[in-house]
Amino acid sequence: MSESVGSGYGCLPIDRDSSFEEDWQFIIRIRNNNNDGSDKKKRRGGGSKKGKSKNKNRNRRLGHSILIKDYFSGANSTYDDKDFRRRFRMRRHLFDEIRRKAKVEARDPYFRQKVDCCGELGASSYQKVTAALRVLAYAASADQLDEYIRLGESTILETLERFCVAVIDEFGPTYLRRPTKEDLKLILKMSQKEGFIGCLGSLDVMKWEWKNCPMSWRGSFTNGKDQVPTIGLEAVVDSRYYFWHAFFGVPGSHNDINVIDQSDLFEELTRGAALEVHFVLNNKVYDMGYYLTDGIYPEWYVLMQSFKNPVDNKQQLFTELQEAKRKQVECAFGVLQARWRILALACKLWRKEAMDLVITCCIILHNMIVEDEWEEHEDAVKNNNYVFQEANGERFQVDKLYKDESTESFGSANIREMRRRYQDNARHHELKNDLIEHMWKRCLILITLTPMG
Repeated sequence: MSESVGSGYGCLPIDRDSSFEEDWQFIIRIRNNNNDGSDKKKRRGGGSKKGKSKNKNRNRRLGHSILIKDYFSGANSTYDDKDFRRRFRMRRHLFDEIRRKAKVEARDPYFRQKVDCCGELGASSYQKVTAALRVLAYAASADQLDEYIRLGESTILETLERFCVAVIDEFGPTYLRRPTKEDLKLILKMSQKEGFIGCLGSLDVMKWEWKNCPMSWRGSFTNGKDQVPTIGLEAVVDSRYYFWHAFFGVPGSHNDINVIDQSDLFEELTRGAALEVHFVLNNKVYDMGYYLTDGIYPEWYVLMQSFKNPVDNKQQLFTELQEAKRKQVECAFGVLQARWRILALACKLWRKEAMDLVITCCIILHNMIVEDEWEEHEDAVKNNNYVFQEANGERFQVDKLYKDESTESFGSANIREMRRRYQDNARHHELKNDLIEHMWKRCLILITLTPMG
C-alpha cells in the first residue's frame, strides 16, 4: 500500500511496505534532484569558500570527556543511576544496548567516532545518541544542546533522523510486532486477572498537533474540536501500557471510526492469519478476542463498549469496570507523552514521514523500557491465582490460525465471511451480556471472601 505525501518538493509517493530508510533515501534523492534544477537554489553550507564564516572550534573531545565523567564512569560518575534514569528515560544497561549491543555503531558508520581531515577526533556515539534522546525526551532545540553535547544544529538534526531509522530497523521487528502465541497468553492472563476474560487490550486514538503543516493541507488535517492541524495515532495497549499496535498517519479531521477503517488492526484477522483465541463465559464458548473501546466505535463482536446510560446495578458495575480498564490506553498515551515530551508539544517537523519516524521510534523505546522494568514483576503475574479458575488455571486458549495452514490462498469469499464474523452485532450483545453476568458474580464472590472489620 502506498500513499502520497507533500514535503515542499511536490507530492511524493511513499511505500508503506518498504523500509523507513528506503523512504528517507528516496526523499533525499528527489530533493537533491530538485536542487540541481534550473532554478539553482542556494544550498545551505557548501563547504569552504570566500566570505563564509569559519567553523567553530567546539572541542568535541572535551564534550565527550564531560559526558563520560557525568554519566558513564561507573561508581565515579557525577550523577547516579536515579539521575540517569530520570534524564535518559531508561537505565544505563538499556542505553548501552541501544548504543553498542544493538550495533547502532556497526549498522550506521555515522555513529562511529572518526578522525576528520585536520586529524581531530569527531563526535562519539555517546554524544550523538545522547543528543537524539535529549531531543526526544525534552523536545530540546538543536541549538540548545550545542553548549553541553558540543554538536552543531545541523549535526543534531541529522543525528536524530539517523537514530530514529536505526532504532526502527533494529528493534521494530521485536518491540512493535504482532503478538505471538506467548504474548497473547500473557495479555489474556493479565486481562483475566482484572475480570475481562478474552480481552486483548484497550483501543483508542491520540492526536499529535502539526505546527508546520503545509497551508494547502490544513483543511484536511484540522477538525472542529482542536482547531489546529493534527495527525492521529491509533494504538492498542495492555495492562502494562505496552503498545501492541500503532497506526499513525491519518489526518486529524477523521474521527476514530474513519481511523479504524483505514488501519491494519484487523488485517491479519481478515486474511485468516491471526491466532484463534477461545474462552468460556457462562458456559458459552467464544472464538474471538475483543478490545475495549469508548462509545464512538461500532458494536462489533471484537469491540466492547460500556453503557452510556446504565439502567440497573449490573450494567452500572460493568460500566465502571470497563471504563476503568479502558482508561489504560489513555494513561499509556499520557505516559508516552510525559516520557517523550516531543510528542506532547506541537510538532515542528516539516514532513509527515519524519513525524512517522519520530513517533514510531518513541513507541519502540517506550516498549523497551516497559519490558526492561517489567521483568522484576513477571513472576508475580505468572504465579497469580485468578477467580473462576479451571483445572489449568486459565479460562482461555490460544490456538492455531483461523486459516488452514495447508491452504495457501484465502479467497474473497473467506475474507467476506471473516469480516461478517468479527463485525457481528448479535454476537457482540451476546458476549456483552455474558460479561455483565460474569462481572456481577465475580464481584459477589470478592465481597464474600473479603474479611469484615
